[in-house]
Amino acid sequence: MQVDHNGLLLWTGISREAAPILKKSWSKAEHELEQIHTLAESVEQELHEMTLKRLGDLLDYSWKVKRKIGNVTTPEFDRQYDAAKEAGAIGGKLNGAGGGGCWFFLAPRSKHEDIIKATGLTPIPFSIEHQGCETSYI
Repeated sequence: MQVDHNGLLLWTGISREAAPILKKSWSKAEHELEQIHTLAESVEQELHEMTLKRLGDLLDYSWKVKRKIGNVTTPEFDRQYDAAKEAGAIGGKLNGAGGGGCWFFLAPRSKHEDIIKATGLTPIPFSIEHQGCETSYI
């Protein structure tokens, strides 16, 4: 499975201050955090044999757990996620330290344009770097 080939990174157009969200919501989400931790451990154990569908399903499950935590999602984030799923995304993750910023969706490459159109979000080119984080500005 090639995550960088099947992954789609989209700018949400929304930026929020993360600290108040994390302080207010995550401190009261012990059950949800335990579920996410258990999920991360299973991904770590299975990753080398994992299919695109399986990893996407786990991302979808993780998002469903996270959205139960107060202030993590908004009606606009929910709309974006639902539109991406309807257009062919298997699962996704909201990135930005709790404040939003980018969605990372897993979907077959053939569905990427449909997801971009359905969400109305701006794609951000990316690739997986196995030696550490590298950034470049175009």
